[in-house]
Amino acid sequence: MLYKEKVNHKLPGGAGYSAHQDAPAYPMIDVHVSAMIAVDDADASNGGLEVVSACFDRVLPVDERGCIAPAIADALQWDPVALRAGQTLWFHSRTPHRSGPNHSQHPRRAIYPTYNAASEGDLRSEYYDAKAQAFAASAPGDRARVSLIGDFEGRAADR
Repeated sequence: MLYKEKVNHKLPGGAGYSAHQDAPAYPMIDVHVSAMIAVDDADASNGGLEVVSACFDRVLPVDERGCIAPAIADALQWDPVALRAGQTLWFHSRTPHRSGPNHSQHPRRAIYPTYNAASEGDLRSEYYDAKAQAFAASAPGDRARVSLIGDFEGRAADR
């Protein structure tokens, strides 16, 4: 079942995401899989994804933002995943991942659908309702809020 989806549009100079696992951000489901569908080429220069392979058996210790504790993240083997436009990377809810800022002159866009097992039910509406409630109840911070955990390193854009 489609649990959630997002479009990640990382403009030149756009911020990255701290080391995290998705499982803590999706409390309504036990296990899920996500895909990164590259709309543009993605690599280290434009904030492409980095993952820790063969590490999905548990949720790692987290910091106050819900991201992987820095001492744990520093000890992991991070591998960049370069994708060409149109390629897809599938990853588990407990796969550690992160991405750096976009240092290139080109946008890095990607689509991220997330799926849960049909046996857990169609929880998409409930997820977005819970997310809206959590955002409404939270105090503004120095970073833009895009998730139930504080993994996004960017600031809110001026309007």
